[in-house]
Amino acid sequence: MNIAIIGSGISGLSSAWYASKAGHQVSVFEKDVRFGGHAIELSIPFKGKKVAVNPGYDLCNKVVYPKYVNLLEELGLDIQPCEFSYSYRNLQDCESEDERTKTLPAFQKAANLKQFFRPDFLRLALTTFKLSKKIDQFVAETNKKNISFYSFLQDANVPQDLIDSFFVPVSARPWGVRATDMRDMPVTVILDWINKLQIFTPRPSQMYKNTGGVKHYIDTFVTSLREQGVSLQSHAEVSKIIRVNNQVRIHFSDGHVKEFDGVVIASNAKVAMTLLDRPTADEQRIFSLFRYQKNNVIVHSDERVMPKEKNKWRYFNIVYNPANHETFSTMWFGIDKDLPVFSTNSREMPFKPEKIHAEFRFEQPIFDQNTVMAQSLLAGIQGDNNTWFSGVYCQGHGHHESGVESGHRVAKSIDARSKIRSAEKREMNAEEVCVS
Repeated sequence: MNIAIIGSGISGLSSAWYASKAGHQVSVFEKDVRFGGHAIELSIPFKGKKVAVNPGYDLCNKVVYPKYVNLLEELGLDIQPCEFSYSYRNLQDCESEDERTKTLPAFQKAANLKQFFRPDFLRLALTTFKLSKKIDQFVAETNKKNISFYSFLQDANVPQDLIDSFFVPVSARPWGVRATDMRDMPVTVILDWINKLQIFTPRPSQMYKNTGGVKHYIDTFVTSLREQGVSLQSHAEVSKIIRVNNQVRIHFSDGHVKEFDGVVIASNAKVAMTLLDRPTADEQRIFSLFRYQKNNVIVHSDERVMPKEKNKWRYFNIVYNPANHETFSTMWFGIDKDLPVFSTNSREMPFKPEKIHAEFRFEQPIFDQNTVMAQSLLAGIQGDNNTWFSGVYCQGHGHHESGVESGHRVAKSIDARSKIRSAEKREMNAEEVCVS
């Protein structure tokens, strides 16, 4: 089949990779000047050295991100162990001169083991380890309760103050959502991810990153796709998708039109509905269930966002403001070189202008009960009207593993549809021979 893929993020490139490997003719169209979507890498010069910064998230391992790691191996890319540590601050607990910064029990270093002798930290550590056992039990159950993350914590007898001030805010950060949204997220999605990462256990999963960095990963991906015969075009903005007579017509902003056997819309759910000329009633109903949240990501060197004591700095540094239920994190990208180069996800932090290197605005899906239901319904319409949808919102946890998995599933569906078409053509040809 001749397939058009709209968008070149992880989902679009993965769809192109697996579909082209199955023998289909694939064309990828990207409206921006570069490929890769949220996979961005900046090289920040600082004190005579350069620090590679990815405003998104590119860590992985084979437990949580098996398909993503396998894809990197297929592309010939190496991964290397990297720092994976957390600190956490609740602004309500912080005093002007004596800032109380907790590091999660699983990420203690020798210099900070004295924290265990603080009554509040000892209580947190014991609660965390007890909770990890409850999580293991829940994940092992065959008939899991369809409850919220907040209800699970209450059923697990986690003290209410620790639910509100620690476990909900800390868990909210990987999804970039407010603590209030985190409370309502489905526990099946949250605990599967937490359990695989082993965040609340004494031995968390070892994490890895691309040896060559994000830019090298995208460049290699694009080169490999072209070697497989995939056409990739940047500056190719799609204005409208018309589906008629078992074909798909792609209208571009510059006025030209191209026709394909099928289309994969590898954008977010909101954009997908704006591109379709006449979305079906099922498409409108399902896609109305997906919600998004805007997130600002600032690449900077403003140390004020970090714990006051440098020995408490970690790779991930989470801050929770109970006044507005905002949780934001700062990734310390200069950790290997001991340089103050950071990436902070925040809608409210005031940064010194001279300390800012770059700013990005992303939209992230909010994973709630409606999202889980929409994912299930979406699977039932994939391929209808020769249209497929690929994205991190389509299944799983919403991270890059979900993008690769989405692309893989879409490619399998396209291949199945292609085989059905081929069988139908053979039957029609056989009937024509019989008639003649």
